[in-house]
Amino acid sequence: MLCRELGLHCDDWDTSRGLSCNDHNVVTVYEYYSDLYMRHPELQWAGMAALAGGHVYGGMQDMHVLRKASRDVREQILRRHFPQMPAVLLDALVGATEAEFEFFEDKFVSMHKQIFRDLGWQHMAYDRGGIQEMRRLAAAGQLPRAELDAWEDIASGDPERIANGNEALLYREQKIILQDDYDEMKGHHGLVGLAMTYMMGQTTESPIPGGKPFREVVNEVGTINLPDEICLTPWGPCQSLGDITVRAPFATGNIATFDSRWKWITEDMLPRYQYLLEHEPDRIREEIGRPPHELADESRLIPIGYDPEDGVC
Repeated sequence: MLCRELGLHCDDWDTSRGLSCNDHNVVTVYEYYSDLYMRHPELQWAGMAALAGGHVYGGMQDMHVLRKASRDVREQILRRHFPQMPAVLLDALVGATEAEFEFFEDKFVSMHKQIFRDLGWQHMAYDRGGIQEMRRLAAAGQLPRAELDAWEDIASGDPERIANGNEALLYREQKIILQDDYDEMKGHHGLVGLAMTYMMGQTTESPIPGGKPFREVVNEVGTINLPDEICLTPWGPCQSLGDITVRAPFATGNIATFDSRWKWITEDMLPRYQYLLEHEPDRIREEIGRPPHELADESRLIPIGYDPEDGVC
């Protein structure tokens, strides 16, 4: 029913065929998330999914065109645009085969579909029947209690509870739905998977306007423990000190690792998102309402055009 109402091509939604052969479904789902937020501002997860989705869509396009390119072209692009990568990891990407790039492209398309299958129907149920419908689904055993609790928070009208409920859905998305896929990507063919996921973290910008990229949040090298107080002379003056965190100019974690990714989300993305929702609601609403292809164009890194009708499946 959800497929029919949204106009999705569910009969041939085969994620192993890559992006261009599933482009209609990818875009339609991101547009659906945007529409949900526009009509129900308490559906903050949907709004963030629309924002992040545009950036992910751009990443899928980059993966698709790299997969199609010859090895010589891939090497030229990768060495020119990612000089900050450790040489051993860059060499692994340069030497990756078309099939390996296809694996990562297909994996992202699959992750997109998994999120929709898990949370899309819940949002449609809430859209149609509100919290009463979610309670009915829980009573019928179709919605786990923990997820009902999240929806109770979302429907509460209390800003703090609304934020907590949406964060619970986001945690489910990242930890329960996606983490096994991230693990598969990171471990794919040894250094190839490690290189690909490292590059993702090193180059990924925040989908939240004004937010920090992953590399500027997950970049701790260590902590220097200082005395509680330093006095310039035995009789003062004295100054209280705190520990100093040493940070690198590059990511020190891997975005495919849950703890690193969740640190980025909870320490920067969510606080920035909540700030905009409270203080600049018109700005964030306008951003969420932008077409996915516009967000994708701004986030792309590979200077090769993407054609959704290229038939490369």
